[in-house]
Amino acid sequence: MAEQISGTSIKADLTPATKLRAPFQVEEEDRRKFVRIDFAAPVAIRRVKDADGTWTDPALSAPIHGMILNLSAGGVLVDTDVALAEGEVVLLYMTVQDNAPLNDILGVVKRVDIDPDGCLVGVEFSCRDRLTDRLSHAEIELLPPAADTFVAVITTVLESYLEPPTEAKRG
Repeated sequence: MAEQISGTSIKADLTPATKLRAPFQVEEEDRRKFVRIDFAAPVAIRRVKDADGTWTDPALSAPIHGMILNLSAGGVLVDTDVALAEGEVVLLYMTVQDNAPLNDILGVVKRVDIDPDGCLVGVEFSCRDRLTDRLSHAEIELLPPAADTFVAVITTVLESYLEPPTEAKRG
């Protein structure tokens, strides 16, 4: 299976040799574009623009706290006590491995299931270019400078752990 992301071919080998530490489980469904991983971690969601079109400065938006249930390159499923509406533009804030913050991830609420125990919210990751139908140019400019796609944010975090290549000593 190969995915195209920004012109780069990425291969995902999902043979039985693929192993993840608990609590991760890999799910692959024919109708899904990306592999989902069960992933339990807290998340904060800040509304940027609600379904009615009201803009909220993300810095002033009260965070909605929830728990991630699963994650993929395309989106995230969150369990929360606060109902969001389909079509809302949001920013997500999460931490992986207890010390790698993933902040200002752009998303659009695509699914909301409300039951007596809470609310399941499906958020599709997005980017500034794909939000031009939901946000004006001025609103896009008001987003935090680091606001970007999940892939871009996690790439930046991963690159921060890499050491720059050292020059080989000539002898």
